[in-house]
Amino acid sequence: MLLLGADGFIGRHIAFHLRRAGVQVIAQARNPARLKRIGFATPQADFTNRATYALYLLALLCWAQGVLLRRKIRDLVAQAVANRARLPPQAQKLCRSWLALGRPAFAALVAVFWLMVNKPQF
Repeated sequence: MLLLGADGFIGRHIAFHLRRAGVQVIAQARNPARLKRIGFATPQADFTNRATYALYLLALLCWAQGVLLRRKIRDLVAQAVANRARLPPQAQKLCRSWLALGRPAFAALVAVFWLMVNKPQF
């Protein structure tokens, strides 16, 4: 499991708890040297790679659009509940769009992790 912020107070406790539970923890933090001394695998984040920024931007854009869609869905649900009516077909369409946005966002973050671990030279 990838745990971000594993050198902080809460993150450190979560990392140790997961390791005691038998989970293989890959810890990412601002101070990876301390985590390595404790015995955690720590990939080094490479923020000099421009592909990393592009992938983070893609994930951010998908997330921002997803927030707007969730707000619209929330309003449609509230309206249906207030009127004791069924959800309009538009709500289902918005849910499908929201799920579709999650796929590229997730793929982008997986690719960022791959870049951190493999450090390809472009």
